[in-house]
Amino acid sequence: MACGTIPAETCGAVRAETTGIVNGHPVITIEHINRMASDLAPEWASAPNGTYRLIIDGRPRIRCDLRLGTEDTPESANHNAMEATAMRAVNAIPYVVAAAPGIATSLDLPITAPRDALDLG
Repeated sequence: MACGTIPAETCGAVRAETTGIVNGHPVITIEHINRMASDLAPEWASAPNGTYRLIIDGRPRIRCDLRLGTEDTPESANHNAMEATAMRAVNAIPYVVAAAPGIATSLDLPITAPRDALDLG
């Protein structure tokens, strides 16, 4: 791997699942899978590098694959994901500065939209 050798008998893939239950019935499940190589844990769900998959088993049934980065530069998927993660915090700065002293959570702040994200020049 580019990050180095992953010794045998150590962790090269991680899968976490969280399920919300209402009245004893599962209503939402969030699953997150990370692999250091595509041949690890092949029985787990997979998608192309940089893909976030949303599946809603309901009426209507919905499946959405959101791709980050480009096919020719897979490392850009990680860079794009980090940018997307940081956007919420960076765009919230003016609201946090204007907030009363104390802890402000995402529930206390408005939904933010990026400024100058499009070059319409």
